[in-house]
Amino acid sequence: MKKVVGHTITAAAFTLLVLVSSGVSIAAPTPYWFDGYDVSGPSSDINFEIGTARQGGAPAPVSYVTNTANPANDYHHQVFGAAPLQLAGDFFLPNPGDRTLVSPTVDFSGTIGNEAIGRKVQVVMDAYTNDPMSPGTFTQAAITVGASSTLADSNLKADGLSVVFVEDQFSGNGNFIQVFDGPTLVGNLIPNPAGAGPGFVEIFLDDPTDGDPFNGLGTTEVAVSVNGSNIFNYSKLSGGYTSNFITLEGGPQTNFAINSLATHTFDNLTVFTDTLIPEPTAAILLGLGLCASMGYRRR
Repeated sequence: MKKVVGHTITAAAFTLLVLVSSGVSIAAPTPYWFDGYDVSGPSSDINFEIGTARQGGAPAPVSYVTNTANPANDYHHQVFGAAPLQLAGDFFLPNPGDRTLVSPTVDFSGTIGNEAIGRKVQVVMDAYTNDPMSPGTFTQAAITVGASSTLADSNLKADGLSVVFVEDQFSGNGNFIQVFDGPTLVGNLIPNPAGAGPGFVEIFLDDPTDGDPFNGLGTTEVAVSVNGSNIFNYSKLSGGYTSNFITLEGGPQTNFAINSLATHTFDNLTVFTDTLIPEPTAAILLGLGLCASMGYRRR
């Protein structure tokens, strides 16, 4: 008597098959451009030594624009040797209540081969109050991605997604995170895994339809991670985002009695590419795995 035992696919192989058939990337994001803000000496010019000592990647060197009056002499943005970029918000210079904004002049969107630019953006960011123990202080630092123009203020912009680190001793909320989609607050009082200190921020962006989160089609899916912990997920409907200008932002410190300087740090801004199409080697490995996991026996 013969007994036929049907094909058997292991759970791992089946999971991989589902990932490929659904278009989920099985490759790691690839660094496309970065700025480590490492220079040979102190400067208040954000564009000081913007060559390969600081930056790397296909579009490097990339220059910056800023909203401050004199980029060469304004202490609102400074780079010091191997120290991170410092953005200082102040209530008095150059205009009352200003946040300091700096943006790379490149729109990090589009495609290279079968990879979409801007599928991941990461930065180390720290919101710092000069006197965090003083009652009534409040300040913030932010990164904005997916904006249609440079110098996108985190909560006054037309579009783009902002991740804002807040230090709030005024309302007693302590350290938390806000997320804005355009001018709309979509996430508030999110616990900050970094606490009071530098946070490693990763913003993952995807479009489940075509893999390009910045072509104005489909939906842009966003996941935000801080120090390796996922803190927020968001779906940008009605076409998602249309471009990907990036802005770094430092806000002033206020205690509603004395408005003063607050200096925030940013380091290792990096933009990645990624794809939804499996690499050929991955497809080959998938096929081998499926063949090895299929059993056909006769008794």
